[in-house]
Amino acid sequence: MLRELSADELEKLFDSLQSDPLPGVSLPRHNAILTLLCEQWGRLDHETAIAHILNQPVEIDHGASLSAVVNGWAQVDPEAAVKWLRKKFEVFPAGRFRAGSAVRAAYQQWALRDPQGALASLPFTYENGMRSKSAMDGITKILKLPEHRGDLIAAIEQMPDEGLRTDAINAAIDPLGFTAAADWIEKMELGGKERKSIRHRLMGGWAQRDPRAAGEWLLKTGRPDERAKVIERVVGSWSMKDVNSAAEWVTELGLGPDTDGAVASLVRAYSRDSPENAFRWALHITTEKERFRSLGDALVHWRAKEPEVAMKSLVESGISEDEIHLILQRVSE
Repeated sequence: MLRELSADELEKLFDSLQSDPLPGVSLPRHNAILTLLCEQWGRLDHETAIAHILNQPVEIDHGASLSAVVNGWAQVDPEAAVKWLRKKFEVFPAGRFRAGSAVRAAYQQWALRDPQGALASLPFTYENGMRSKSAMDGITKILKLPEHRGDLIAAIEQMPDEGLRTDAINAAIDPLGFTAAADWIEKMELGGKERKSIRHRLMGGWAQRDPRAAGEWLLKTGRPDERAKVIERVVGSWSMKDVNSAAEWVTELGLGPDTDGAVASLVRAYSRDSPENAFRWALHITTEKERFRSLGDALVHWRAKEPEVAMKSLVESGISEDEIHLILQRVSE
């Protein structure tokens, strides 16, 4: 219906909705209709729409309406909308313009038409305090659209400014998905420092959301001599949220020298609430020094809960008398 109205008719409807809300319509629904109206108005006559909204009483917050007009305008001429935003960014009174939404929409529309042009304009955005994160989010959001993904990825790879390129790659991780982003990053020609920074952010977010997938990808793509550190890092983070699932993954990998650090993380995670489990896991550590430390940590908590059971398990664990003596000495300190 709104698309059938002229710019003049949209202006009258806007004024009507300000003074007379639609009967029987909830406030969220009313605001949604107003947003759609303003977007269409921006497509048809953004200049009149912006001037009209800015002339409304200052006590009324028209930030959402103004942003919607700019969103609509950006769908028609995103580059012009971005240029206008640059000039007006510091002009609007506080609370009268939701710049982040408008910047995001304008850059998204620009990137759909000309990803290289949108990315090339980012230095100005960053240097002048404009909503740089909103601009980057708007551009990278189109990575969710397969038909536009290739062009934008190529444009990001060609960005000359390393700092902006790093920001763009980091912003691309969520819309691409962790696995696709990781595979892309591995193929890119990046400097050591830039690659390390990007991988750190990628793995931090991935390990929080899906630690098993992150760990398996790292093991698949990493060097053999990094295997133990990778497992320990993933399990160390994972065990703080879901120690049983982390323990299951370690078992699947196979216990041995490569999992000693990870098992030590499991022991720490289990020690307070399930010291008997912590003790059993500590027995699997192959490195004598690490095993000694972990058994002692587990035994401290277990003896506090079940001293007789803990001591009996220690004696029957199969470890040497000398090690038992050292562990008890450590626990008693």
